[in-house]
Amino acid sequence: MITLLSPLCFSVLSVLSVVNLFLPSHLFAADLSGSLKNLGLLTRDTDGQPVEYDLTRLRLNAEGGSEEEGVRWQLTYDHELRLGSLLATPAYRMASKIPEPTWLDGAQTLSDGRRHQWQHRLHRGWLQLGSAETHAVLGRQRIAWGSARLWNPTDLFNPQPPLALEGEEKLGVDALLLEHSYSGFGALQAVVAPGNSVRLTPRRTAIRLRDTLADADWALVAAEVDRARILGIDLFAELFAGGIYGEAVAVRPGIGTDYRQIAVGFDTTFNPDWWESGIRLLIEGLYDGSWSRSPQPLGGGMARQLGIMAGTDLTPLWRLDGVLLLNPDRHGRALMPTLSWSARSDLTLSATAFLFAGPADSIYGRQSDSFCMQGEWFF
Repeated sequence: MITLLSPLCFSVLSVLSVVNLFLPSHLFAADLSGSLKNLGLLTRDTDGQPVEYDLTRLRLNAEGGSEEEGVRWQLTYDHELRLGSLLATPAYRMASKIPEPTWLDGAQTLSDGRRHQWQHRLHRGWLQLGSAETHAVLGRQRIAWGSARLWNPTDLFNPQPPLALEGEEKLGVDALLLEHSYSGFGALQAVVAPGNSVRLTPRRTAIRLRDTLADADWALVAAEVDRARILGIDLFAELFAGGIYGEAVAVRPGIGTDYRQIAVGFDTTFNPDWWESGIRLLIEGLYDGSWSRSPQPLGGGMARQLGIMAGTDLTPLWRLDGVLLLNPDRHGRALMPTLSWSARSDLTLSATAFLFAGPADSIYGRQSDSFCMQGEWFF
């Protein structure tokens, strides 16, 4: 039996319906937009056999309200169709049984076969009440914390690994966000995100204070994730025609030893005489002390990572980007070059390769090379 509305979709629509009884109807006039995306992937399964994967996603977005009148809202709804032999592999079938790490169930499988999967989900659904300076946001939202580009230790809600197939996609968090801006640059944020043990979602509460000092941006974070207590700092400053940044957290878990995570990087664009469009270059290092809690020998050589990112516009329509990740202690390497083409103002096409090298006991050496092509049309 197919249910047309997931519990979270029904909850968000119910809240909006109740609020509509007390607010002017023009606040619920929506600006509509959307996108249609197709992604194809060629890779190998755990037995070394070639497999393919295809994802088609239709995304519909509605936004409304008025910041001047103290009400804003957003609903984003996805339909996803997955096809390919990758879906028939034991590893994928096992992974697909793990629920999304959200408090409420915002997704539902409409049809599921050996080589196909059709789902729909609520990607975003939030309501904001209050002024631009002081407001509350309730619902599924993106809370973006941290200034680092590849690894974000202070991002407690929407972390994404640098080699994610869809790095720009953020699942979102079901939470209440309270924010008060006390100056042009300073703000205090508080977040409460309930947990759900059935969906493997930890309870998270956090406070973040951000401001500027001279020419530097800084933020302090105090949080509790389940039984783990976290203190963090986030810094960004301009230096030598670029930006230097860093994030660090100290974690006291409920079980086991304390550990630290630190990410530091430098991001700049230089313009040599022989290349008119300029070249962006980023270097970032990560120390992840959580690996020291893993059994040896696996955990001993995974704590340190180095990332190099570069990109340039080949023409006004073509762009080349690349990410190189190094695991110095285990001599593992990952290279992710991407060639993208702005075919039209509303259509982007790209091709990406994921290339891995190193011994089998390194974090990258045990992964299979993959090749991905995708296109996205915005409307």
